[in-house]
Amino acid sequence: MNWDWGSAESMRPVVRPEALRKVPIGYAKDGRPISHYDAYVSFMNFWLTNSFGYPEAVRNKFIADLNASKKFNSFEWLKKNADWAEEQRRVLGKGKVAGPLAYRNRAYRTPSSMRRVAVAEGFEVGKTMFPLAKPGELDTGNVNWLMVIKKK
Repeated sequence: MNWDWGSAESMRPVVRPEALRKVPIGYAKDGRPISHYDAYVSFMNFWLTNSFGYPEAVRNKFIADLNASKKFNSFEWLKKNADWAEEQRRVLGKGKVAGPLAYRNRAYRTPSSMRRVAVAEGFEVGKTMFPLAKPGELDTGNVNWLMVIKKK
């Protein structure tokens, strides 16, 4: 079994928010489509607020700037807003995040890219499942996907 986040930025650093909303990557248990946008904001919400403890103001600014953009580069946004974001952490009494804010692990794969690689390597691949998905809701981790992969 494999699971991952599947953030669209794992395919390219610059994303088009409008296009992310249009591309379904799967479906929730209730049949609602899950978009790349859902995965992108869920991933960034988790990373900014849960992993690094930035206050909601940082997450909210990230999402507002994303939504106001035709093209968006999270690395550039994080570089540009790093000092401000660190000041927001300091106000909460937290120390500075070690290392530059804009550089983090981007090894996450989308379900379609994982499926392609597994099939090319000779695996049998089951249906992609999104057991926690809440399309349209900003929630940490709600767009993690699961896939059963077996050797033929």
